[in-house]
Amino acid sequence: GSWDNEKINAIRINQVKQFTKLTSGIFICDPTMLHKTGKKMEKANYHYSGKTKKTEWGHLLVNSLFYNDAIHFPVDAQIYLRGCDADEQHHFMTSREIFLAQIEYCLKHNLPIKIVMADAGLHADFVIRNIKEKNLLYVLGVRISNKVSVNKKPRVSIGNIEESLKSSDYRRFIIHGEKYYIHTQDIYTRGVGKEKLIISCKKGDENTKKIYTTNIFHLS
Repeated sequence: GSWDNEKINAIRINQVKQFTKLTSGIFICDPTMLHKTGKKMEKANYHYSGKTKKTEWGHLLVNSLFYNDAIHFPVDAQIYLRGCDADEQHHFMTSREIFLAQIEYCLKHNLPIKIVMADAGLHADFVIRNIKEKNLLYVLGVRISNKVSVNKKPRVSIGNIEESLKSSDYRRFIIHGEKYYIHTQDIYTRGVGKEKLIISCKKGDENTKKIYTTNIFHLS
């Protein structure tokens, strides 16, 4: 059948709004590798897998979710196509462009998103500027190679900042019964401006650091 996917998705979103009184929530976007084996599968290609940390054969699905304490549901999903797989019916868009288009889709359908979250693969200066122009808050993963300035000093990599921290630079938090160590500090990023850097790890797995930047300044 000749399905209008966008129309069907809009009906689904309207049904959620009709039967649920939505309060402000978080928009989460995550490119997900869908591993395949068939070499002739339509639009399949090699993509980087965040799970295996290798290039794998399959489809890369950029999908987004609305989440708050009362409800969570998928917002939108789109297959990322490499340039060689794009055509007149399926135009090429980067994963970051799809990410921003899905935020726009959320706002178009009046979903009350307040915070945007994504991993480092979707982090970029122009992405952050676009999010800020929409008056949204964000928590985005960031690569340790990104360079930032602290206290107006020359820029250094986030990796260098992380390596310079001592155990006393982290505060301990108990979240859902689990212990975490979290360090935050204000930074300045070229093309973005002031941000807060968040470096965290879980007790028992201190060598695995999770690193984010955010424009949420009022929380500890």
